[in-house]
Amino acid sequence: MGGNFFDKVGGTIKVTLRGRNGERVMNMASTRGVFIWDIKKKGDDLDMKVRASGFPALSHIAEEHGFELEVQDKRGLPFVRSIIRRRMVFIGGGLLFIAAMYLLSSFVWTVEVSGNKTVAREKIIEAAARHGVYPGAPKWAFSRSGVEKELLKDVEDISYVQLDLKGVKARIKVVEKIAPLKDIDGPSNIVAKKDGLVDSILVLDGQARVKRGDMVAKGDILISGLVIPQPSPYVDPEEQGELEPSMVKARGEVRAKVWYQGYGECSLKNERVRPGRGRQNKFYLLTPGGSLSLNIRHSTSFPYYDESARCRFIVTPWGRFGFKRVVLSERLKEVKIYSEEEAWAKAKAMAWRELNSKLGSDSRLVNTKIKMVSSPSEPLIRVRVIGECSENIAVAQPINTEAP
Repeated sequence: MGGNFFDKVGGTIKVTLRGRNGERVMNMASTRGVFIWDIKKKGDDLDMKVRASGFPALSHIAEEHGFELEVQDKRGLPFVRSIIRRRMVFIGGGLLFIAAMYLLSSFVWTVEVSGNKTVAREKIIEAAARHGVYPGAPKWAFSRSGVEKELLKDVEDISYVQLDLKGVKARIKVVEKIAPLKDIDGPSNIVAKKDGLVDSILVLDGQARVKRGDMVAKGDILISGLVIPQPSPYVDPEEQGELEPSMVKARGEVRAKVWYQGYGECSLKNERVRPGRGRQNKFYLLTPGGSLSLNIRHSTSFPYYDESARCRFIVTPWGRFGFKRVVLSERLKEVKIYSEEEAWAKAKAMAWRELNSKLGSDSRLVNTKIKMVSSPSEPLIRVRVIGECSENIAVAQPINTEAP
């Protein structure tokens, strides 16, 4: 009875009544309407519980008759409310601090650049600032992927950009383009830049090391810059004298047959998940005791979705406090059934695209072979396209003339 709802709302106080014949005080209090329960006798003392509204009367009776009344515990809404009132300034300041930290963490305060060696850091910083990334910039005002694309356009000497946001820092990682070799002025060889079967060779300067029909590997010398004179069969060897080898800058063209492969596949039953338009936000309050949902609706609106979360918190002597925002992005599932002919056409087109992506501007496709590499039991069609090309595989390589 003492633990009902009204006792919790009104508040209860656990007290100890010290003195002999404490029952007399209890009887007088009862006649005045003071409700007392959970009475336990300990020697001459009595432990009991009394409602907060009746405590002043019980205290007055005990004092009037020479008894000592000691408060052991207070429970209920009035006492919680008084604690909250006393700590309201502290709680308000804490919430204000959390809000300020959350707001400040939504801005970029430091921009770092890494990976650059020849490209000036200031050039990258200035380009990033033009597209919204600078100290003091709000994070919601720019797109990371958009900034990466624009930096690739603005800074010609970089081939890759990655923008990461870590707290209040924006970290820009770049990969610089590899500059092509400058023209070789001294002696050089012509070597193979890839494997192939030599189809024709044209020597302008130097000495041929291969002939038509030879199979060569990447790095093999095709035309040597070291020219070793051959004695003429029409001149007396004594008249020719000693023939000295010479070093030249080899020049020429070596065309070879090179093979490339393209692969493609298509499932007979194709399941695809594409982005939908739906968005749902969920918010949580983070406390040392766990997370507290701040959402009115807890169910999810879509059967398929991607989930991303962002947390902002501060560390206090009492633990971590903060907020978490979870964004649910809708995904729509589509199922497409293909016939074998349709799957074959799609797989072949994919294989051709991969093959064409490997061909250079100098490659001339002379022969192709299309093969189905899937077995009848597989639920997909797999196709491989093999292309035979004719291309110039010659590339200059300087000769080290320094003594070892």
